[in-house]
Amino acid sequence: MNDSMSAGHCSEEQIIALLLNDADPEIRAHVDSCPTCTKALAEYREVRRRVELVREEEVPPLLEARIMRLARHGRRDDRGAGLPGVVHALLTNPLFMVVAVVAMLIVLYLLVGSELVNVP
Repeated sequence: MNDSMSAGHCSEEQIIALLLNDADPEIRAHVDSCPTCTKALAEYREVRRRVELVREEEVPPLLEARIMRLARHGRRDDRGAGLPGVVHALLTNPLFMVVAVVAMLIVLYLLVGSELVNVP
């Protein structure tokens, strides 16, 4: 039996060599007669089979474009992002604030001020 076998069983490297058909005939003979090493080889074969089933998926072009756009702009999502941006721009614009205050004063005068002028 090979010196690199621990406790009479194949090492991980030896099992992988068997899996790749690159092992010594002595190792192959041992695995054929040892239920523990046969089970280990079967487990590695199952892992290999599952790995081979994994395939690379193509990202749909529209999804890729959206991801790249979101990454460039640093936003989580661009749906509905226009309105908050406009509101922020208006509220930080001094001219808009003056116009808004004047408009509110005119509306307030029209609703309440005309009654105050007619007070006897």
